[in-house]
Amino acid sequence: MHQAVRECAERVIIPSMKIARTLAYDPPISWPALPELPSVLSRFGVTVESNKVTLEWFPDEIECEALEEATALVKKRGEPDSYRFSIHGQQGDKKTVWLYVSRVRSMHGEEFHTTSLEGIADDALLEAVTSFLGLREYVFVPNSPWKNGLKCRNGPRRTELGSRRP
Repeated sequence: MHQAVRECAERVIIPSMKIARTLAYDPPISWPALPELPSVLSRFGVTVESNKVTLEWFPDEIECEALEEATALVKKRGEPDSYRFSIHGQQGDKKTVWLYVSRVRSMHGEEFHTTSLEGIADDALLEAVTSFLGLREYVFVPNSPWKNGLKCRNGPRRTELGSRRP
């Protein structure tokens, strides 16, 4: 019994590492390059096993498994309101790798991309994917009166002692 459990555990690979990055939305993803993404992954020893792409044009949501189909849909219907795709693959004999890319909108209306790589935390691979898709670094620029993402107080700061003057 214990031998069977041990053999089963050796076959099940659980992703142990993850690296994620937030990127600017402008420019949008390079859709014509998307079908060639597996070739970028193969340079890092990753063999693609499956894809899943979800495209949303309000009120429609379309899901497909081929990167070529997704590119054709975007060419036909235009840039989607939002999208997400995942690519599942293997690196070597045992490492399971997941790549996720999505377009996200914050509650403040800011749009950006998120990318993550699970199973291996290879910064060079994530960088190669993002540059291949035409994505660039997200730069946070605070707007006045915001500073570091938090609204600045107007006037002097109060302390506990002597915070009020008669």
